[in-house]
Amino acid sequence: MARPKTKENDQPADDGGEVYNRPDAAKALKILDEEIKPREAFIAEKRGDLSDPHRRIKDECHFPRMVLNFISQLDGMEDAKLDHVLLALHLGLEHRNYHRPFDLVAMAVGAAPNDPVVKTSARRRPKLVTVPDPDFDDGDFAAAADVDPTNLKLN
Repeated sequence: MARPKTKENDQPADDGGEVYNRPDAAKALKILDEEIKPREAFIAEKRGDLSDPHRRIKDECHFPRMVLNFISQLDGMEDAKLDHVLLALHLGLEHRNYHRPFDLVAMAVGAAPNDPVVKTSARRRPKLVTVPDPDFDDGDFAAAADVDPTNLKLN
């Protein structure tokens, strides 16, 4: 392992041990005062801007912040990862025997007893298109996209 460069005021270790790097308090405090504190103040200001909407979600919507954060993480996931996370969530909740509560409110919206928290459903997926020969038309692409075919002839 290479030794770090020594500063002028550091003495090299004669016994083969590690070199002692003397703390530079002036430089550390200058970085703290000039770079870290202004950025922390900026972040605190932005965080304060977010506190009002989050408080309204809690007070008006009665929606837990933890669930909101989890759903926010799901929003940006690619399809394969989202499928894996939702399957793992479903299996974990099922394994722990967590179900939606069955009360008068659940009955009013049509829930059945022992409904899973996460229900399965088919979500539209992209389809692969086969290219039969070089002089095909774009109808295959249009059929896969469920749109009216156009004759663009990409050749």
